[in-house]
Amino acid sequence: MTKVRFVTFLCLAPFSLWAKGSPAADSLLIGVGAPAIGMGQAYTAVADDASALFWNPASMALVEHFSAVMNHAALVDSGFKDDAAVVQTLGPLGAIGVGGQYFTVGSIQRLDGAGASLGSFQPYDGAVLAGYALPLGGASVGVSGKMIRSKVGDVAKTQAVDAGIQIPMFDRNVRLAGAVANVGKGLKYGSDGAREDLPEIVRAGASFRFFGKSLLVSAEGGFPAKEDAYVAAGVEYSKMVYYTGENDKGILVSGRLGYNTINKGLNGLAGPSIGLGFMMQNGMAFDYAFLPMGDLGVTHHLTFSYKI
Repeated sequence: MTKVRFVTFLCLAPFSLWAKGSPAADSLLIGVGAPAIGMGQAYTAVADDASALFWNPASMALVEHFSAVMNHAALVDSGFKDDAAVVQTLGPLGAIGVGGQYFTVGSIQRLDGAGASLGSFQPYDGAVLAGYALPLGGASVGVSGKMIRSKVGDVAKTQAVDAGIQIPMFDRNVRLAGAVANVGKGLKYGSDGAREDLPEIVRAGASFRFFGKSLLVSAEGGFPAKEDAYVAAGVEYSKMVYYTGENDKGILVSGRLGYNTINKGLNGLAGPSIGLGFMMQNGMAFDYAFLPMGDLGVTHHLTFSYKI
């Protein structure tokens, strides 16, 4: 594979892993969805809609009937990441979900070993996922498989598996959860390239609801296979705002704050996040989150979701 200089691409990952020689397809670690980003990505024990396919496949069992999510993340420079998923319940048999992810930094310059330009190209990572969650008493377990395609000069393909468990307690006011992601064969770019490991990670967390479930607090730890562990925490407060005198039509407004230590190596403001969400009574919701990345810039995250 021709050596390329794409520092911007490497810095876009939410972790500071690339500086240490991070795994291939590291974009799989970028947090999915504005609600999760707003809560500092402490979401393994929180997800209860179609985003569970990305965070913890076991939590797909919490979807009552049907859920769909579409996410767009505007990253630094011209980079972006899009995710989409749907989950359908199967009654006592559990739930199934399918989804996809796409990440790119736009067009960047290719350089040879002497620094001479070889034109430009557009690196990207993409994945297609399918998962299943099985209820086990009050708890549930889940597994998902993903087909991964990555282009950095050459194209590489592989498969990986995610798995998780979630245990609700005290009328679901407390949830414990754990998940492992991106377990599989690494990516090999070009016939003569070395196989590069996938960004395997283990996450474990808990969430707590207070005051009639208006206040949600979550915390978790992340343990990448070859990098430093991190901690994340988030809080969400929700209140129904009625726009008729009869209090029969309203919008659930949610404010979110979060903090994550994963970007501690960046200069400037990097770690806190903030978000805002609006859910209508018909199940449609719009969410936004703002995440500063130190001197790299800021990122904006938008989510549209629907569940019944």
